[in-house]
Amino acid sequence: MGRPWKNMNGVLKAIDSWAMMGTVRALAEPGMNIALAAEEGEHPRAWRIMDITEGENEDGNWLFMHLRPLNRRGGTDGGDQDIHRGWTSDPWKIIEPWVYSLQEHYAVCAGCHHLMPCPEMARQARIEDELEEFERFNNPGEHPSCPQCQRSITKGEKQITFETNLYAFGPVTFHLEGMCRTAADYYDEQVNRETGQPRKLYCPNDLYFYNVRGNPQRYWCRDPRCGGYDLTHAVTHYIYELLRVPSNYHEVRHSAFQ
Repeated sequence: MGRPWKNMNGVLKAIDSWAMMGTVRALAEPGMNIALAAEEGEHPRAWRIMDITEGENEDGNWLFMHLRPLNRRGGTDGGDQDIHRGWTSDPWKIIEPWVYSLQEHYAVCAGCHHLMPCPEMARQARIEDELEEFERFNNPGEHPSCPQCQRSITKGEKQITFETNLYAFGPVTFHLEGMCRTAADYYDEQVNRETGQPRKLYCPNDLYFYNVRGNPQRYWCRDPRCGGYDLTHAVTHYIYELLRVPSNYHEVRHSAFQ
C-alpha cells in the first residue's frame, strides 16, 4: 500500500502504472503499437510489434515479441534498434501477453519526443510530490499538526509522537483515530524498517477481544507485559464466549495511550 497521507500525483500515478497518455490495456498482437520501457528504470517508449513467436521446452512455455521503435511520425526506423521482449511460464500455465496498446492518436512531448507524461514532467512532479510531503511533516512547535489530516493536535486527543522524522525536521505527531491511526501504524512500521527502532504501536502477539452487546469489552494477550489493548496486534480474534480464550493468555485492562 502507498503512504496513507499521500494523494498520488496524477503524473506519477500514470508513470508508475505504465498507463501513459493514449494507452489501453490489451493482449499483444502483431502490428500493434505499444508503450514499453525497454530497460528497468527507463521511461516508456513507443514500439511496434513486428512479430510474436511462442513455443515450449522442457522448462515450460515461452512467448516473445519482436519490437521495433516508432519514430515521431508513427512509422518505424528500421531494424537496427529492434529488441525482443517476452514471457516464460511453467508448463501448465497459459501465457497471456498483456501490454499497453497505443491508440491511433497518442501524446508525444514536442521537446524530447518521449511519450507523455515525459521524463521532465515526471521530474517536476516528483519535486512537487516531495515538497508537499516535506510540508506535511515539517511542523515543529508548540502546536503540531497531524501529517495525515493536517489538523492541529490538542492536548485532550489521543496521539502518538515519533522523535524520528523521515521526511522533514522535528518530532512527528499523529492523531490516533480513523485514517490518522492507519497512517500512524504505517509510519511506525517505516521508522522500524529504516532505523531499527522498536515499534511503538505494535504487539507481535495475538489479541482476543470479547465483544458482546450489553457486556463490557475485554481483551487478552499472550504477553503478560503487553503495552495495551489498543496496540495493533499480529492477529485480533473477535470472540463471543469467554470459554474461547486460551488458558495461557493474560487479560489486558489498560490502554497504551492514557
